[in-house]
Amino acid sequence: MATLFYFWLFVCVTVYGLDAPDVVFVVLSQGDSYHESLAKQLKTSLEQQANAANQIKPVVHLAHEDFSHPGAWTVIPLISELNSLHGSNSSWIVFCESHTSISLPHMIEMLNKFNFTQEVFLGHALHDREATIIHHFAFSDNPEQFKYPNFACGFAMSRALLQRIAFRLDQGEEPNIDFSIDSSHELALYIWDNGKGPVLTHSSQLCLTNEPHCASYPIKFKAC
Repeated sequence: MATLFYFWLFVCVTVYGLDAPDVVFVVLSQGDSYHESLAKQLKTSLEQQANAANQIKPVVHLAHEDFSHPGAWTVIPLISELNSLHGSNSSWIVFCESHTSISLPHMIEMLNKFNFTQEVFLGHALHDREATIIHHFAFSDNPEQFKYPNFACGFAMSRALLQRIAFRLDQGEEPNIDFSIDSSHELALYIWDNGKGPVLTHSSQLCLTNEPHCASYPIKFKAC
């Protein structure tokens, strides 16, 4: 029954031409046994969902295995390499954490609503209620105006956005920070680029809790 459901849902969501291989997943995994186990379970789940729908398996990168940069969890150090690997052969890059659960057909359904040739930044939007020191008091006049993604819910970059960020980095435009405190806010700020880049677009399908329409949501940690 599950196989028939996934096959039917994939038929419905690929009418615009976006298939599982068009989406690259990057799990911001860590090398300890607990997080590594979660990351590998997520990779297996994505591959099984694709197989159940007779789709080619998507590329799933586990950051602790596939990228040697110690700051991989901040995302920006991965961009140039991801662009070299996938900037011309994929439509979307989806980032998530090891404890994120993903519905592959719903993820493709969501991404199909947007144009990957435009600079699109999708996520579950967070904002500050008041100016905070960890965000260097950015947007102090109206802190709620600036949105940044909840990494655990998953977030996505279109091909066009990936290419734009990679170009800036290749030109030496590194983030103007000495160390990372809140990688989510720092990433969104770098992408926004003082108004020259896109702001985060909130998607209700990148969820905080599991609902039938969700493309992704964070799994709650088990009590010790």
